[in-house]
Amino acid sequence: MEASNYSVKEFEMLVRKYSYQGFEHFWIDTMKSEDAGNSNATGKLVQQSKRLHECARQLNVHILVSFQLASRWREIKKRELDESCLSQARQVIEVVDVCMMAREMYRDEYPNEKKEANVHTYKQDPTTKKWYEERVEIHHDREYRFVFLPKNRRGKKGVCVCLEFFGELGIFKEIGYARVSGDSAY
Repeated sequence: MEASNYSVKEFEMLVRKYSYQGFEHFWIDTMKSEDAGNSNATGKLVQQSKRLHECARQLNVHILVSFQLASRWREIKKRELDESCLSQARQVIEVVDVCMMAREMYRDEYPNEKKEANVHTYKQDPTTKKWYEERVEIHHDREYRFVFLPKNRRGKKGVCVCLEFFGELGIFKEIGYARVSGDSAY
């Protein structure tokens, strides 16, 4: 569904309408303040986020909201994304249950490169029942994304998940967890 103009009130009405028809998942692509030119745009964005959070809670639905990363996040050269990388209203992090931030795997994070990422899954030994890490093979001819969870009220925070990206199909496949270098990206 597409809203004719950006309004949280209109989106909330659409969520209510479609949730009563059985829909459970909704997405706002690149949420911005309704008053982006206003000096209080950041405060307004936080209020809009609270309103959407309350709507989702009342209707028992999922609302996924994407925000832009700040253009300066590349300037500050971070590999691990956190709330400091958001373009507007870092205070929105206080409202959400789960914050997910994604970026491409850099070429120097591929195998045998300077900042090689440790991508792994967990397996259980059938005899000892102990868990161990098993390295996941990363291929230079494929695309990958890292998804960071700087906030997670439903589980562990600080996790980084690695996804293989099939761009021609628009599909992401989770392949494991990742540890990336905390050093600068360049």
